[in-house]
Amino acid sequence: MTNNKLEILFYERAKVTGRSTAYFLRWYNKSSQQIIWLEFMGLMESAYITKEDRS
Repeated sequence: MTNNKLEILFYERAKVTGRSTAYFLRWYNKSSQQIIWLEFMGLMESAYITKEDRS
């Protein structure tokens, strides 16, 4: 996955949670990328579910 795609996903996640994109980039870079990526995708999923429930 390219950095561009990552940044877009982090930006979307940041919008949903109110955290900064940089927070997620730092979080991703500090950790085992494969594990954190799977975890992150799970967070993305629950963020979108929550977003849809609210509207």
